[in-house]
Amino acid sequence: MVDRGKLKTPRRLGWLAVIVPLALTVAGCLGGESSAERSDEGPTLSRDGKWVAFASDRASPGDGFAIYIARLGAKPRRVTHSEQHESWPAWSPDGSRVVFARFEEDGMSRGGLYVVNRGGSGLRQLTKHEDFAPSWSPDGKTIAFTRAEGFAGLDYNVHLVDADGTNRRVLLRDAQQPAWSPDGSKIAFVRGWGEAIAVFDLKSKRTRKMVRSTRSSAGNPAWSPDGKRIVFFDIPRDARFDSILEAGDWYEIYVVNADGTGSRRLTRNAVSDSSPTWTPDGRIVFASERPDPSLLYVMNGDGTGVRRFVIER
Repeated sequence: MVDRGKLKTPRRLGWLAVIVPLALTVAGCLGGESSAERSDEGPTLSRDGKWVAFASDRASPGDGFAIYIARLGAKPRRVTHSEQHESWPAWSPDGSRVVFARFEEDGMSRGGLYVVNRGGSGLRQLTKHEDFAPSWSPDGKTIAFTRAEGFAGLDYNVHLVDADGTNRRVLLRDAQQPAWSPDGSKIAFVRGWGEAIAVFDLKSKRTRKMVRSTRSSAGNPAWSPDGKRIVFFDIPRDARFDSILEAGDWYEIYVVNADGTGSRRLTRNAVSDSSPTWTPDGRIVFASERPDPSLLYVMNGDGTGVRRFVIER
């Protein structure tokens, strides 16, 4: 199950379950009043770069998270109103809808994936299981996602489902956190519980390992808009175990070429940098614990020009 207001993904992800959903304060993301109690998480930008979706507990600080959507420069709007925990938003290619994960926390039932229109109407359920980390195909027809299966939900597999919720099928086993390439020909994913970042070619049905994690902690792969690079996070090879336990040097942002060459570390701090995603013009938005509590930052694709990322101006 999920710890309400704390974890936004099942605990069984090991290192990933501890860090993936870094909390982002309202003051840092939105430039509004400061509140260490409220937090935002998992931001994702629409293809045109005009809209951002994220999960937040701002309506009830410390309670379950709901999905919010904002046009950059405007005030965010809450578009879901359940009492369950909601996270992992992802945009449809045309920017009209957002798919997200809902976790029902009664200890028995499962949540699933839901879709909601950008304005908050048309909410409907797509799947009924412990599903998370959805990614919409570029043609808008299919959604890839992670499903927890097997004994106690310890197995993670990537499934596909049509955008209307029909025709669910398994694509990859021992895999999670899928991400479609911009041309729709490949899917980047996390192998196992974070052992590696890999890419699956949908035509040849072949998998290529891109980057091996030295600490089984890789996560959150995302393609650059031109399809030439993949950004992800990982625990650095030189991170001390005592630093990891103290949340002093957990994750850093990395990038690798789409052919598996040129893996490069982009951030280097005494704090955690995580949850990277791309802007349409090739910059990288990520969460950072500089300062604590964590905030959103943006940097160039080569790691330079780091600065605060503000939604509401």
